[in-house]
Amino acid sequence: MKKILLLFAAMLVAMAATAQTPTATLLHDGDVKCFYGKEALVNAVAEAENGDNITLSSGLFSGTTIDKAITVKGAGMNPDTINGIIPTTINSDMTINTSDVTVEGIYITARLTLNHFNNIKIIKSTITGWFICSAGEEHISQYLLNCKSSGETYIDGGSYMDLFIENSYIRLLRNTFYDGTASHIEASNSVIGLALKNYGQNPSNVYSNTYIRNSSFTNCFLFPASGSVWDYIEPSNSVFYCVGLGNNIFSQAIGGSVENTNATVENFSDVFKTFDGNFNDNETFELTSAAQTAYLGDDGTQVGIYGGSMPFDPKPNNPYITKLNVAEKSTPQGTLSVDIQVQPAQ
Repeated sequence: MKKILLLFAAMLVAMAATAQTPTATLLHDGDVKCFYGKEALVNAVAEAENGDNITLSSGLFSGTTIDKAITVKGAGMNPDTINGIIPTTINSDMTINTSDVTVEGIYITARLTLNHFNNIKIIKSTITGWFICSAGEEHISQYLLNCKSSGETYIDGGSYMDLFIENSYIRLLRNTFYDGTASHIEASNSVIGLALKNYGQNPSNVYSNTYIRNSSFTNCFLFPASGSVWDYIEPSNSVFYCVGLGNNIFSQAIGGSVENTNATVENFSDVFKTFDGNFNDNETFELTSAAQTAYLGDDGTQVGIYGGSMPFDPKPNNPYITKLNVAEKSTPQGTLSVDIQVQPAQ
């Protein structure tokens, strides 16, 4: 119970900090330590140990390399104009070099690299730079949940890795290495731009071999990231209860029952309220009323990021502070008056 209360207190301290003073709180073995300024995350990670929790305020932070099994939580992936909260923003490269790391509620404007370690989770975060998942000789699993990635998402490292994507948006996804091997991607309830096989490409061009293979897509909207009218999903993939944007995307026989469970539409406007294939921070990827009932997944909920068991919600799981007043002096008995109002986590 003590650790839970201290962790909650750490969250409150971090989120009460102003955007002008980025703050990181480190919870270690029941003790809380605060770090301030743009290098707050760097300094907190340097002092952290396996199992620790770091909570970040809104504001601008430098990126760092995480080589300890820790959890890093921010104040959110999107601006919150109602509560006056800007995202927790990291504006230089981030690298994760160990297993059992969770990053949540952060807006990353630089490159994020997940190296060959197991059980790395990126939750409710936005990545606008390159997002690279690399694998070594061990078999690993990495997870992307309720996220938005508008950079290029590249899965490297042959057949040693599983990447699980749920209720997320990916602008460009590819996983085939130049030697022809491919890691496995399993995506559900997402909107994904795919690097697809193009039968008009010159096979001697190594970049013609960097597309999607050996992967599974369920309850997703899929579109050709390259924009070529000749692109199609390569037959080694499995596709179930998906909607293809562009009539040629299912032009080749692929795993799964194309004719029974998948559909195609010609234009983004046929299914989305505002999304036209171009990403912006305010895009919600909501479906039109007609599309919400016309395109259902294998569980009976709508295809896309608002269906399934974990519908997309950008709000952080941390609580919001809506009011914080602390008395300037303690009482003679050594108590301090603190008035806090908190909006519960969603």
